[in-house]
Amino acid sequence: MLLVYFYKTIKKIWNKIFTPIEKVYVYILFKCNNISFKSFKTNGVPQLIIAIGGTCTIGKNFIMNNGKKGNPIGGNQRCTIFVDKKAKIKIGDNVGISQTALIAIENTKKQLEKIKAKKDIAMENISVPKKRVKKNLKWYEKLRWFISSDNILVIGGRDANTNESVVKKYLDNNDIYLHADIHGATSIAIKLEGNEVNENTLKESASFAASFSSAWSKGFSTQDVFWVHPEQVSKTPEAGEFLPKGSFVIRGNRHYIRSAKVQIAIGIVDYEGKRIMAGPVDALEAHCENYVVLKPGYTKKEAIAKKVLHKINENDLLTLDDVIRVLPSGKCDIDTEYHQRKKYEN
Repeated sequence: MLLVYFYKTIKKIWNKIFTPIEKVYVYILFKCNNISFKSFKTNGVPQLIIAIGGTCTIGKNFIMNNGKKGNPIGGNQRCTIFVDKKAKIKIGDNVGISQTALIAIENTKKQLEKIKAKKDIAMENISVPKKRVKKNLKWYEKLRWFISSDNILVIGGRDANTNESVVKKYLDNNDIYLHADIHGATSIAIKLEGNEVNENTLKESASFAASFSSAWSKGFSTQDVFWVHPEQVSKTPEAGEFLPKGSFVIRGNRHYIRSAKVQIAIGIVDYEGKRIMAGPVDALEAHCENYVVLKPGYTKKEAIAKKVLHKINENDLLTLDDVIRVLPSGKCDIDTEYHQRKKYEN
């Protein structure tokens, strides 16, 4: 006990002698480093690094605890004040620090300004989602459709329900019915309106039927298609058989169109007003100047739709959903060979 008392007494005497010396020493350090201050207290000696051109200002009643002397439960680290060239640091009144590093760097300020500027630009570029406006679609736009190079309307089903509609509601006696010769294909009707069908329209319709079939998702470049007259299309199955929704029985001779192209083009056409159309390349060539040709590929629908939208959108007429809606089932790629060939031909 006597030894502990003796140690504490010596420590108090030492602190009373050394503390004023520390304060004088720190005072000299502040002055030598051009630090402006009003009043301060210190336990221990801080580390000061003030570059030429740097500015440090300290208010009144500033207290520093350096190392274990100032903070017995802390470490041996001293307080550090580092001010870079052209940088500034200002400490207000009644501030205390313990084993703390205060750093002021001019570049940090500039970096923060750059980050803020980038943030402001990003905020400006963020577009508020527009409220989706329901479009008044023409009856054929609810189906697959295109206008042939001879101005004949061709329609097709989008699913089992619309396949039923194509045959039961829209297929007239004078029309032509087409179907790709593969499981998983849409019903196609050429709306002749009393006119005679020609080879161009048959060829284009065959390509349309091939493209909107499972041949696309299988990656085929061609697909056989057949056509028949409306009276050959029946919903009545053979005895003991069952026909699922969207399926039909074909009776009689089939007229085949071999190796129809699995390829479509997408563009904006002026048909009862401007609207997007996906159909055979020849049909798009006849009805619009700006179109994109697609083939079965490896790019997901949304990604390819963005590319198509960027290339064909006029006066923001279309949305991304408009393009996605007319794409075939399955992944696609832009037919660059076609576009390069077309470029050289022009």
